[in-house]
This record gives sequence, C-alpha cells and structure tokens, in this order.
Amino acid sequence: MGVPAAGVLDEAPFGLAYLDRELRFVWANAYVAALVDRTPADLTGQLVTDVFAGTDAEAEQVVRAVLAGKARTADHLLRWPARYDPAATYAYHLVFFAAELPDGADGLGVLVTEATEEVEASSRLAIATERLHLLSDLAGQMSATFDVDRIVELTADLVLPVLGDACAVDVLEDDDPMARRVTRASSTHAPHGPSAASSRTVTSAAEIAPPPPVARVLTSGTLLRFPLVPAGLVDDADSDRQGNAVVVPMRARGQVVGAISLARFGSTRGYTPDEIAFAVEAAGRIGVALDNARLFEAQRDVASTLQHALLPQRLPQLPGIEVAARYIAGSAHTEVGGDWYDVTPLPDGKLALVIGDVMGRGVRAAAVMGQLRAAVRAYTVLNLSPGELLTHLDQVVASLDDVQLVTCLYGVLDPQTRAFTYARAGHHSPLLREADGTVRTLDSPSAPPLGLLDMVDGSPAEYATTLPPRSTLLLYTDGLVEERAIDPGIRHVQLAEGFTAGTGTSTESTVETVLLAMGRTGEHSDDIAVVAVHLAGAEQAAVDEPTHAHFTVTDVPESVSAARTFLTNVLDDWHLGSLVDTAALLVSETVTNALLHARSTADIQVWRTATGIEVEVRDRDDRLPAPRTLDLEAESGRGLRLLDELSAAWGAEPSDAGKRVWFRLDVTNPPEDRD
Repeated sequence: MGVPAAGVLDEAPFGLAYLDRELRFVWANAYVAALVDRTPADLTGQLVTDVFAGTDAEAEQVVRAVLAGKARTADHLLRWPARYDPAATYAYHLVFFAAELPDGADGLGVLVTEATEEVEASSRLAIATERLHLLSDLAGQMSATFDVDRIVELTADLVLPVLGDACAVDVLEDDDPMARRVTRASSTHAPHGPSAASSRTVTSAAEIAPPPPVARVLTSGTLLRFPLVPAGLVDDADSDRQGNAVVVPMRARGQVVGAISLARFGSTRGYTPDEIAFAVEAAGRIGVALDNARLFEAQRDVASTLQHALLPQRLPQLPGIEVAARYIAGSAHTEVGGDWYDVTPLPDGKLALVIGDVMGRGVRAAAVMGQLRAAVRAYTVLNLSPGELLTHLDQVVASLDDVQLVTCLYGVLDPQTRAFTYARAGHHSPLLREADGTVRTLDSPSAPPLGLLDMVDGSPAEYATTLPPRSTLLLYTDGLVEERAIDPGIRHVQLAEGFTAGTGTSTESTVETVLLAMGRTGEHSDDIAVVAVHLAGAEQAAVDEPTHAHFTVTDVPESVSAARTFLTNVLDDWHLGSLVDTAALLVSETVTNALLHARSTADIQVWRTATGIEVEVRDRDDRLPAPRTLDLEAESGRGLRLLDELSAAWGAEPSDAGKRVWFRLDVTNPPEDRD
C-alpha cells in the first residue's frame, strides 16, 4: 500500500501515518498531528518513539517484527494526556502494518483510533470481575470454617488488597459489648510509605474499647467516611493522617456484630460509591459468617458439656486391674460426636466394658449416646451375656424416634480367672498386648451395627478368651484409626506400633503413647474414645490382700449376729474398719429379710473393690423385695430404705435358685457423708 495523496485522508476521523524502516515519520494526517499538538510537516523525519513517548522497547520490538515480515500487524495501546485537561488521560489504539513508501521502499503504516471508552469499560469489567471473585472467595473460605479468629484473619487477607492499604476488624462479643477481637493488616502501600514491606499484625484483646469512630458505628449501625485517617483506627498512630478511611458495620439477623475499618494512606482519592457498595456487601457476608460461627460454637459447647456430663466421671479400679480411658472431642471446628465408653463393676466381682459410637454429630448424637449408656448400665445389673445385652440394646436403638446406627462392643472380664467374653456390633475388634510387647487383634466376625440387628437371626455371636498375665486390652472407636486419604491398613499398623511402644509403662501412659502415635494430640476431625485395661501378673496377685470372702447363714436367729461378726472380721482384716458399722447394719437387714421370708439358709459373698466393698446375700425365695410406706411404729419395713440411704448402690434380682440382694459401700465417698 502506498502513501495516499495529500488531502485524501488528511481530515479523516482517525489517525493515519507512515514510517520508514528507521521508524521515522514519512507522512501523517491532521488527526495524528493534532494528537501530539504538532503539524504534519513537523512530524516528518521524527522517530515514532520520540513522538509517542509511551511506546516502550517491547512495543518497538513487536513493530520491527512486522518490518521483518515475521508478523502481519502489531497492536499497541497508548495512553495520552488530553490537550485541555492534563489530569485526564485518553487511550488510543495503534495498529502497525506493512506498507510501500513513495520511493518504493518497505515501510510501516500506522492506524490510530481512540479507545478510551473501550479501555474504561474493560477496566470496569476487570474490577467487577475481581470483586465477584473476592466475594466468591469470602463465601467459599468462610463457609469452610466456624472459627471466629480465622474468619477475622480471612477478612483482612481478602479485602485488604482491593479496598485499602490497611484494615481493622472489630467483633462484638455476646457477653461484653466492649470486648474486641482485631486483625490489622498492611499491604505494600503501608502507612509508613510505599516502600514499606508487606506486613500483617494479628491482635486479640478483650475488654478494650474500640476507637471512637468504630464505637460510633457499632452503636449506630451507620457507615462512616473520613477525609483523613483517624488516629488509632487501623493501627497505633496517635494522630490523624492524610488519606481516606471508611468504617462499615457488619450485620447478621438484623444486629450489628462488628465493623470493618479500611484506610488508604497518602492518597487524595476517596472511596467511590462502587467501592462503598462492595464494602457493604462484603461486610454483610462476613457478618453472617461470624454469626454462624458463634451459633456453631454455642451448639458445640452444649453438645460437649452434655457429652462430658454423660461419660464416667471416674473409673473403677478392681484388685489386680488397672483401667485408663480417654474421650477426645474432634477439633474446635467440628461438632461433637457420639463416642462413649463405660467401665462398670458387676456384683459378682467381674468388670463390664463397653465402647460405642453413635453415627452423627451434635446435641442429637450426644443425647442418644447418653440414653444408650444408661440402658447398658441397667442391663448389666441383669447379668446378661454380651450377646444378649447387645440384642436388648439394639431394641433400644430401634425404638428411637430417628433410627440411628450405632457401633458397639460389650465385654465382661473376670479379674480372678482373666476370662474375657465379648460381642460386637459393627465395632472394631479389641487389641491385646502381652507382657513381652507382642500385639495381636482379638479378631472375630462382627454383627451389623445396632439398629440393623433385626436383619440377622439371633443375638451377636460371643467370643471367649483367657487373657495372659500382665497383658493389656485396648478398646477404641473409629476416630482413632480412620484418616481421610490414608489406607486403613497403614493406620492399624501405626496403632499396633504405638501400642507396643507403651509396653512397661502405666496404663495411663499407654493411652497417651497410643494417642501420640496416631497423631491424636492436636487437630483432628472425628472424636475418639479409648479404654485400656491392664491385668496384674500371677506373682502380683499372689502377694495382694484377699479380695473375696464367703459365709453361709443358717436359719436360726443367732445367725444374724454371726453374719455381723463375719463381716466385721473380714473388714478388719482388709483394713476397712471405717465401713464396719454401716456394713454390719445393712447385712443384718438383708440377712434378716432372707430368714423371715425365705426361711432358708443364706449365702453371704463379700468382694473387695478399689473403692470399698460389695456384699451379696442369696436366698431361696424368688420374690423380690418391694418398698413399702414407712410406718414409724412398725418393727419392719425399714430395710430397703436403709439400703437406699446408706449404700453407694444396691440392687435385687432373681437368681438360679431364688434371688440375690447386693449393696456397695465406698471408702472414698462414705455414705454418711453424702448429701
């Protein structure tokens, strides 16, 4: 294409110019000349890089690629100050293309068109897109956490680059309207100058009044704008500084829950209406996230309190057995689950062990857990076998309003013979560690979880084994071994290694070692229950004091006195003299009841426990004693009331040839000291 004749395109509404191979002007129309405030003649021979100062080295390289035939055209966006308003900037689109000059030499043509509106529209679109992405990030990241501190940190991290050089987030506390939790941040345009390094400071403080501008917003709920950055608004400055600031309230459910303070330093440009609208939208979403986090924390506190209240407050310790247990809730960012355990001494000196997991989370799971634990406690009194007990417990689960799935293991351990009988419904098999550190799984087929047992015939199968001396039994819920994206086999190997590492330590230390080996000492998603039971060795049991005594009462009146004497001598031998008076009174009542109503001999069994004694009286009458209205003038009818008032626990139930009445007394919590 050759250079056009003068006047053909001289008055065209777009710019057109031609350059030689040295990038000097050969010809330009009036549009181009007016753009740079020159005449077309003045431009002849001038370098395009001198005329258009915004043409950088990279643009020149692209232009020369057109000259070399490596590209058909080259585009360049040029920003140029307006002739009558130096503060305004226009945008021009330059297109370079190959052209033939009048002397036949190769050169370039330049087409110049104004692109100010296009560039501004593109800029507005980019800003709008960035803000939409920010709002999406706010929604996504804040919905993934229920930690108030984390939400405040995310607020500063996400809004700071877009809306200011520094910010502060003030959060109202429910119990103290003046308490504040604050995150402050600074971008590369820090308050101390553009060259300051990027930094962020996180501050948590309580009962510190917010600065006056923030206090006004928290009280009124009205957004405030400031032509200067008020002292102490976003940092510890003691005086107002040049810049612009805005304080935006955060709301949730119609209430102000906090405020976001934003500041630009050293800038005369205030916050535009679009920026204010965006800040208000962001503050609204953050306020909802904060409110949700608080509601979650409140619900979690209720569930956690309920969960811990329903778990055993102390563990029984029978002679020859050491028990340790832990319940660890999931991380603070998840709801409490339904894991539970219990360890219950049985009247015959055995120990009932149960561990289970209610599927689900929150108050509902904790409440179901409490119902099941109470049901297990009630069933243990009936001396049911493990399989029978789980069958009854399945009926309890099925009777709940919302049918739950529950995994459970129930077992009975005899400290004297070390016999362990258990059954499980959908629960992990227990682990056994022998004295030499060898760990093995007491593996056995499992019945379906509770709630599904009606799909199979009969009770869950029972499995019996004899535990070796000085061995340790470990029961646990799935939160200990299940980890997302990790093979279950690997986790079980880790558990065995951790269990082995606890060899030779106390049972409490064993539990701690296992938790450490499984990484359950910090953040984890699921809650965990662990029970460890250690059995003493044969040589230790041999030197222990006696733990059982037996006496047969004949059906003569003097036998009541003989029973008291027997029990007194036993307690003196066991150095439990503090229990003699109460024990003698209660055994007199139970033996007298047996002689009067059964008219037969009665067998007295006494077991020593870690906290006191358990006494059992058996007779041949299968009629259970029933409470009667107390008659102060009657000579009978006080036995059950005395048992209820003076014993730590008591019960009556049928036996093979009659009935058994038992009561328990504790040394550490004497009955006479109870409220």
